[in-house]
Amino acid sequence: MTPEQYRDFKTSLRDALLADGIDPADVDVRLQGSAAHFFSGPHKQFPGPGHPDWNPTTEQAVRDWFGDDPARPKSRPFDSGKKLGVDPKLSDYDVQISSDKMLEVVQRRWEEKDFKGELLKEPFGFANRDAVSQSFRKLNRWAHRWRGKTGRDIAPALFGSSGPPHKGSDISAHFRPDDWIVDLVERSSR
Repeated sequence: MTPEQYRDFKTSLRDALLADGIDPADVDVRLQGSAAHFFSGPHKQFPGPGHPDWNPTTEQAVRDWFGDDPARPKSRPFDSGKKLGVDPKLSDYDVQISSDKMLEVVQRRWEEKDFKGELLKEPFGFANRDAVSQSFRKLNRWAHRWRGKTGRDIAPALFGSSGPPHKGSDISAHFRPDDWIVDLVERSSR
């Protein structure tokens, strides 16, 4: 995103939360995944021989990009799946939302409706996405709007205020000091 798009991304997210009755000061939002860290987690390996989508075109694309560098990345860089032809879609924006208040709203919706599956998805611990989208219609519209604006999936995942559980694995997105925190609270400039 350009700096202007990112400002609009943040402002429109804050506005969507407010329209859904949520105070942005009660929400912790972080970007995760390759959009924030450039590389995907170690569970998404860079394709190579033996990968189901590895073919001569992919092999040539990797060679054009990295030559024969044996020290090339192990994890996939942002948009590399599309660039190498192993994924038809661009990389997404993983939007990690942590809020006990929002989770309480989803819990009530869960109890009122007959949703399938679990409220909290294992192993990651985020709330059922259907229940979240039905509980927060403006947030859902915000994500759809930004999918259209960026051509990328916007993947909001809701957790309790303590964030994703630390599972001790490479796929855990628990709070870390180097997380990209999306500041939604307006501050007065002096």
